[in-house]
Amino acid sequence: MDAVAKRLHQPIMAYTLAPVWDDAAPYYAIFLEEPDAANEAGLRAFLKELDRALGEENIEYAWKGDSGRLVPVRAAIIPTGVWSAWDRDRLIQTGGSPEQYKHPCLIGDSGFKETMGVVREVG
Repeated sequence: MDAVAKRLHQPIMAYTLAPVWDDAAPYYAIFLEEPDAANEAGLRAFLKELDRALGEENIEYAWKGDSGRLVPVRAAIIPTGVWSAWDRDRLIQTGGSPEQYKHPCLIGDSGFKETMGVVREVG
């Protein structure tokens, strides 16, 4: 993800990828705050390249896409400030120290989208 963002000059302050279960078309969503989605044309190019890179890195991801069992990655746009509040709440729940905390880049919960207050999708 970081290599694609750097190569395409796509600003990303914080993100998390999570699966989204959709009976017709399951996919992975990259959750981004509004400022990182300001240039929608650039974001669409980034999503296309990210999906390609994920397929190169993971043959199973590519197979599922090629067979139609998984559609290309989409951006789930959340309001500005959500990641800061989410990280703070998660740190309180886990009881760790701020110095040791790392924002998760991947969450395996297919219901994660429903908890994030998504305002729109791009994909």
